[in-house]
Amino acid sequence: MYYGDATREDLLESAGIAEAKLLICATNKVSVAKAITKIVKEKYPHVELLVRTKNRYDAYELLNMDVNNIYRETLDTSLALASDALHKLGFRKYTLNRQVQNFIKYDEASLRRMAEQPRRDDDYIFKARKELEQQEKLLEADFKRGIVAYDNHWSR
Repeated sequence: MYYGDATREDLLESAGIAEAKLLICATNKVSVAKAITKIVKEKYPHVELLVRTKNRYDAYELLNMDVNNIYRETLDTSLALASDALHKLGFRKYTLNRQVQNFIKYDEASLRRMAEQPRRDDDYIFKARKELEQQEKLLEADFKRGIVAYDNHWSR
């Protein structure tokens, strides 16, 4: 393991970036993640990047830099909390797992569409609301198709 400023190419070299298959970037600062991404994309295009982000806006910036493996730190925790709460209210774990996976699929698609939008105008807010409405409709359609009524799979 190496410690230091990962935006320094000499440190990346000494850590073996030239032979690496992937690089996990889990910094708390999007500016640092972007700097690392730029170096890796330019100098080591064979290295696959996996980048943790704090939020949706940081994810937008990285998507626009062609980073495909983005992990939003609050997303999984929020979904786990919601799933556990609904399970305690009587919903089956299998049903909840399927709905969480569908939510992630719809949200990732939305994230990629919204990354292309400027985020400082009223049009962005309008489009974000439309995206949320579409996700709600998709999840409701999943629900109505019977994944709850006919769910008799695992329940732990």
